[in-house]
Amino acid sequence: MDKKHYYNCLARVPGADGNVNAKWAVVKKTLPFKELGDAVKFACDLYGEEYEPGSDTVIVDPSMCQERAVIMCPEVQRLRDAVDVLIKKNDEELHRKAEQRDSLKLVSIKEEVEKELLSESIHELIGKSSGLHEVWQMLNQRQYELWECSRYAGKG
Repeated sequence: MDKKHYYNCLARVPGADGNVNAKWAVVKKTLPFKELGDAVKFACDLYGEEYEPGSDTVIVDPSMCQERAVIMCPEVQRLRDAVDVLIKKNDEELHRKAEQRDSLKLVSIKEEVEKELLSESIHELIGKSSGLHEVWQMLNQRQYELWECSRYAGKG
């Protein structure tokens, strides 16, 4: 993202009146953001140089932000719950393969190869688990931001 374009867009958002620290922004009249900077960054990442500063792509509208956040909170919770299920399944598979690997006696070349393959699979599952936890954390942070937006009570 071009920083010059970002700051130009940030300064010309309708409803912000030039306040780059404004809160309660909405992208495309659907996606609520607590911080104007996050909304503009999202729009710049999504549209790139095509994002026209001063257009209604990003607007500061506290009541609209609150409405959209109330609508989106359950969906983000559903996604986070789905990732919870994936994490649990991945962890069960990881423990099963680790037990299987640790039970091998290594008396033959076949068992050594099998143990090596299980170790590789375990490393892949650890990487998958790490990625799932990162996704869960992002969803959790987004859910908290939406919760804050949904609690807007007329204060900036």
